[in-house]
Order: sequence, then structure tokens, then C-alpha cells
Amino acid sequence: MFNRNVSHARFIERQIEDARAAVKADNLLSALALSLTFPDVFGQVLFPNIVLQNGRRNAGAQYAKWFDEFVGAEYEAPEKPESRELKRYFTGKMCWKLRCAYLHEGKSDNNYPYEPSDSQSSSEHEFEFELALHACDTIGDMTESTAPNRIKRHVRIDIGKLCMCLCDAAEHCLRDNAELFDESTSDILDLPYMIRLFGMDDQ
Repeated sequence: MFNRNVSHARFIERQIEDARAAVKADNLLSALALSLTFPDVFGQVLFPNIVLQNGRRNAGAQYAKWFDEFVGAEYEAPEKPESRELKRYFTGKMCWKLRCAYLHEGKSDNNYPYEPSDSQSSSEHEFEFELALHACDTIGDMTESTAPNRIKRHVRIDIGKLCMCLCDAAEHCLRDNAELFDESTSDILDLPYMIRLFGMDDQ
């Protein structure tokens, strides 16, 4: 009997290809929806020991850790920060919140508090966040805060860059950990792939 199943690794490869194609075609909102799933895919496989007290996977913590380890360096502050400056202007915890708002509610909540993934204090910052199409990442100048001893910052994240960073990290991670995905399969028929796999495209 013909087995149409393909490996999970191949299925993820196709997702990465589709996300890149969407960016290239300027379908950036579609690309974002797919790209935001990659930390989910890899976080649960690479960090299975990050769990809640009841033993179930801690999806948000797995997601944030994968982002910080594989993507976070792309969002480091452009200059060496002082003690109260942002070290990274977009973190795994923030990307997790974006993922939840965008995939479950179809929106980007611009009311994100700054959530560092290291020892930096979030209480020092008021944070304004926005996504942008065809715009460079920016960190706004310091402005007057509504609270004493706090810094107010405006951060803009370019959707195209975020998608490509997630795709690059997913591709790198899959290449180095393909064996972790070999045992599972997808039952979605990828007909062009199956035709190439069995050499039928030469007939």
C-alpha cells in the first residue's frame, strides 16, 4: 500500500519554505502567522523538561527559551547598554505574548510591558511596542515617564525581519536536530514532494 506520510522534519521544512515565500511575495501578515509557530515547534522538542508543577509542558517558557537562545541575539541593543538601558529590545517572553494575541485574537496588543529574559529589571521601563510593515527596527528616544525613576521607550519591530529571523533560526535548529523529528510523520499529502521522492517527475 502506498504510504503518503512524510517525516515531520520534511513537513517543518515545507512550513519554513512557505513562510519565506510569503515574505518574498509581500504577504507579511500571513508569513507572521506561520513564523510565530516555530518557537512552539522547537521549544517543546528541545526543552521537554520545562514543565508546570502538574507535569504538563510549560509552553510559554519553552517558547521564550527557544526564542532567546536562537533568535534573541538579533534583537540586542545597538550599543553597549548602561545599567538602565535595554539589553534586548524584544525578548522571548514578549514574542510569546505577540504569538498569543496574534494567533488567538487576530491582533497585536501594543500594550506590552517590557519583559526581560535575564536579570535586568522590568520595573525600570515603561514600554510602547508596535509592529510595522516595511520599516526598520527602532528604539525610540528616552521620553518623560508617568512614574518617577522610570524610562519610557518606544520600540518598533519590523514584521519582515522578525519572520526571516524566525525562519533562519528554525532552519538552523532543524538541520542540527533533525533526528529528533524523524520518528513522527505528517499525513498531509505533499504530492510534488512524493513525485520527486519516487523519481516520477522524470517519466
